[in-house]
Amino acid sequence: FLPFLLPTRWLVVKNREQKAVEVLAKIRHGSDEDIQEEVHEIALTVRQHEKGSLAQTLRKFLHWRILQRIALGMILQLFQQFTGMNVIMYYSTSIFCTIGVEGYVSTAVVGMLNFLTTILSVFLVDKFGRKVLLLLGALGMTVSMAIGASLLLGFHVEEGGNQAVGYVVVLCICLFVFNFAYGWGPTAWVVTSEIYPLNIRGFAVSLTTSANWIGNFIVAMCTPVMLASSALQTQGTFYILAVTNFLAFLFVLLCLPETKGESLERVDALFSKPWVEMTNIWFYLRCGCPWGSRWPWTSTSAALSLPEDGDPSQQELDEDERYLNREDVPLQPKERRIHTPVENTLSSNHTQPDSS
Repeated sequence: FLPFLLPTRWLVVKNREQKAVEVLAKIRHGSDEDIQEEVHEIALTVRQHEKGSLAQTLRKFLHWRILQRIALGMILQLFQQFTGMNVIMYYSTSIFCTIGVEGYVSTAVVGMLNFLTTILSVFLVDKFGRKVLLLLGALGMTVSMAIGASLLLGFHVEEGGNQAVGYVVVLCICLFVFNFAYGWGPTAWVVTSEIYPLNIRGFAVSLTTSANWIGNFIVAMCTPVMLASSALQTQGTFYILAVTNFLAFLFVLLCLPETKGESLERVDALFSKPWVEMTNIWFYLRCGCPWGSRWPWTSTSAALSLPEDGDPSQQELDEDERYLNREDVPLQPKERRIHTPVENTLSSNHTQPDSS
């Protein structure tokens, strides 16, 4: 649990670079050279953040790429509420009673399932990736709500129909909670804390959190009206949730990049890529087929296919040049960098070129 207790950027700020290397090695499991390089980039970012003025921070915040990311985070948090998890958590007792099952016992089961699956997500998010968990979670919630609504409508459970079907609906609700707890519950917060530069991260995350609470208010106010409506009732509410979850699935598929394994310093480069390359949409559409050659938990960069006559080393150089030519990261390419000791990172403004 050392990575949770000692964030690497805090260690760099406190001039404890060697401890930052140890913590980062537990997270990345990469080579010593890669770990040293990432700590070097973190140190540069921290130094630039300390030197940056308020006007520079404001100008960077108003850049269209940053505003695009803020909108992405706010919509993601709104969708987290519109998935309908709080519809279940706030009104589960009433919902279970209307379908003829014990309300308090079922609510306790749902709450325990939510708690245990959330713990499981801690071990899944870095193994399978953020985007994969969000996609699978949204798809699972869509299917479970659609099946539950169809059972309620087809067997007229709310009108005193087959009570056994009511327990199958409870199972669908449990499946819904399970998919939320490993997917949208924790992962939406992980993504919104990773996609912003360090100097505007606090304000940007506060905006996304505000969007989450606005969505929470809308859900809390609209749910009683929908459940009490004679036109919607429980089955109509479930159909609406199935639609919103499918829209959340499309939003993640089309708009969200995979940030697994990416440092905060590399996220800017990720968002500067073209839309198809950033979202890697063809890869995620293909991986559901049995002939998919790669899987989402390998890496985002590995999933990108090269042209037939493409040179991997040349592609890496081109990607480095696109990233390192940005104004806010005055680094030299990897091939021309000498890795100085980490303790000298903060005192050095630039690296020396390779003598060769």
